[in-house]
Amino acid sequence: LGNPLAELPPGSTSDLELSYVCFTDNRRLRSDVWEMRYIDQLPLPPEKLSRRPKALPHEYLQDWEFSLYLDNITVFKRLPQASDLATSGAYLFKAFKHATRSNPLQEAEAIVQLGYESADRICSQLDLYARQFPLESISPLTTCTVLLRQHRHPAVAAFGSIWWEQILNFGKRDQMSFDFALRWTRTRLEHFPGLKHDSDLIQNTANIQTNRVHANFDAVRYAWVHAGDAAAQADPRQHYLDHGRLSGQTYAARSELLEFLCHRNGSSLGSRIAPRRGMAAALQ
Repeated sequence: LGNPLAELPPGSTSDLELSYVCFTDNRRLRSDVWEMRYIDQLPLPPEKLSRRPKALPHEYLQDWEFSLYLDNITVFKRLPQASDLATSGAYLFKAFKHATRSNPLQEAEAIVQLGYESADRICSQLDLYARQFPLESISPLTTCTVLLRQHRHPAVAAFGSIWWEQILNFGKRDQMSFDFALRWTRTRLEHFPGLKHDSDLIQNTANIQTNRVHANFDAVRYAWVHAGDAAAQADPRQHYLDHGRLSGQTYAARSELLEFLCHRNGSSLGSRIAPRRGMAAALQ
């Protein structure tokens, strides 16, 4: 569990009343910073369950007017201040613009190349979005590491409901659906000054760290490799954190990039263009 206060300068203060709430299904976590709120009562896989309060903070944080969502890797350079709540619109909603990608099509290619989602799931999502808007017009792309919201405002809550439905229906990679949901609901978003890596608010932390289960971790493959270990069968992710990550192997899911490129370019080698052919996986 990350500590967002770990690298603050000595004597850092805020003119806001701040609370730190961690939503988790892991009752073994301990922290001197976070107040734990357990969300282990819903029948959802962890990668979807963790995104429910992220998309729907108005259901979880009714006692607060504003919320700042932080990914687990996020570390403050400074504490949030009242000046961060300034907005020129009717409600507060701020995030960072993506540093290198500008639309869902580019995001999809990166996701498939890294093995974060299956090509079939991503292509189905792109097909739906392309029927509503030209994919290149769903721009700029937002990075969802930090989200500052007046989360109980009706417009922000309505956006969150649509965003959550996209996450439920398609993949766990919520950046794929964030800007589509903005466009669909006509929600107004302001971008923080600069980009995530040069922000005055947060440190530039790496997405891939040795003490984390990576987003492309293949739990089925890991359990198969460790078939004789009961603990690995019961909880492959925890077993990887405790033992497997020290082996130097990543246990990453296989990339389905060729399948994705066949769909993108209309090639019949892919299973979505010519379902009975399905050559892309074998060729890759």
